[in-house]
Amino acid sequence: MSTTVSIPTRVLVFGMAHEDGVIEADELLPVAQACGLTADQVRSCLRRLVGEGLFVRSGEGRQARYLATATGRAALGATLERTRLAYVQDAAGRGWDRLWRLVAFAVPEDRRSARDAFRDRLLALGGAAVQGGLYVSPHQWHTEVRAEAERLGVTPLVT
Repeated sequence: MSTTVSIPTRVLVFGMAHEDGVIEADELLPVAQACGLTADQVRSCLRRLVGEGLFVRSGEGRQARYLATATGRAALGATLERTRLAYVQDAAGRGWDRLWRLVAFAVPEDRRSARDAFRDRLLALGGAAVQGGLYVSPHQWHTEVRAEAERLGVTPLVT
């Protein structure tokens, strides 16, 4: 049985960014094609990233370069951190300890910005939503979760 898996365009584009936040079109397009993506899909994704303020473009066509803005570098950093977390647990001698860590929170609507920031941080730390207000992770994230709850002033609302 054969299963075809496609890579989301945005994931591929972010994955092709250099450490300095530059994406080179002449490097990206052949890789995208090898992954089964069309040049139109890639160009559309790059236009959206520029429109979202994550990158600025210089040059045209295959000579185009996309430079990450400060917001774009933060988004790239979050993506790289999630990837690092995924791979570190499989590194030799540092595999998953077979324990799941749960974080539950009930931050009221009048503290929505704190709730959203807390949720975003849980995702950045490699967590996944089980349902609203309940997140799970295979990572030992307690220290980071406590620090974020304290920073946002929601510690009594987090378990």
